[in-house]
Amino acid sequence: MFDLSVFLLTLQNVAYLLIFIFIGYLLRRSGKLDRNSATVVSILTTFVFSPCYTASNLPKSFTLANLGQNALLIGISTALILGVILVARLLGFHLGRDGFERRTFSYMFAFANTGYFGYPVIQGVFGDEVLGKFMVFCLPVNIAIYSYGYGLFVGGTGGKFQLKKVLLSPLMLGFYAGAFLGLTGLGLPSLCGKVLATAGSCMSPASMILAGLVMGAFPLKRLLSGLRPYLLGLIRLLGLPIFWGLILYLVGVRGLPLFLSLVSVSLPAGMNIVVYPESLGQDASDNAKLCFVSVLMSLITLPFVFTVIQAVAGL
Repeated sequence: MFDLSVFLLTLQNVAYLLIFIFIGYLLRRSGKLDRNSATVVSILTTFVFSPCYTASNLPKSFTLANLGQNALLIGISTALILGVILVARLLGFHLGRDGFERRTFSYMFAFANTGYFGYPVIQGVFGDEVLGKFMVFCLPVNIAIYSYGYGLFVGGTGGKFQLKKVLLSPLMLGFYAGAFLGLTGLGLPSLCGKVLATAGSCMSPASMILAGLVMGAFPLKRLLSGLRPYLLGLIRLLGLPIFWGLILYLVGVRGLPLFLSLVSVSLPAGMNIVVYPESLGQDASDNAKLCFVSVLMSLITLPFVFTVIQAVAGL
């Protein structure tokens, strides 16, 4: 049965994403900001906003008690993300036309927009308890994003993985700080906590404005043209959820673990395929188009996908 509340909430969150993207697009098209501005925003997002967001929010879920109580969820998530990365690499290798495209597709098919998009939708439809479980479930996913995901773009055009740069990147430093605070139970002075929380709250709008700035180099007609982005979007939004749904169901995953797993692979492409390469001086114009088309398509696909996932998982 179609769930109207899921559709309306999904519509609201897609609109939220698109408004900020459109702001960035208008700023670029009007000449108020240029290509250099996009580089500045991407550096701020990768080196300041995202690490602060992680250091501020991770301690809430990365505690010994929480990790112990949700060991099964974390184990399933870890196994899933390893499988997802492997399949995404295969897809990226066969669908990408050059090294940069292969790395982009490897990221796009491995990591969906679980944070900016998934968290508010799950909270609004299923409540705080399910959201808390989803955030714990996404711990291995986030570790993979900050390390492997970022590392896909660190190598530049050559694509060489640079372990030292990845492990010492601002993204991983933010994770180390958040994990330490969560495991030890230590609190930050109120001023430091406020700085981290305020900077972290900028991450979501900044990344979406950045996507709009990069897309602003092209007229809207060009952004919406071409069949390839839509085919890639169908793989991201429908193909992968169906594939992983069958695999997980066949191996006996049911209930909440199945629901969280399928939600994590059914969301639109993450903005990091724009944020990461732009912060490293790489042109992500085509990636921004992929994000834009993916978000637009999710307006149609997600209400139905979420309804099916909820029914299959028995929630």
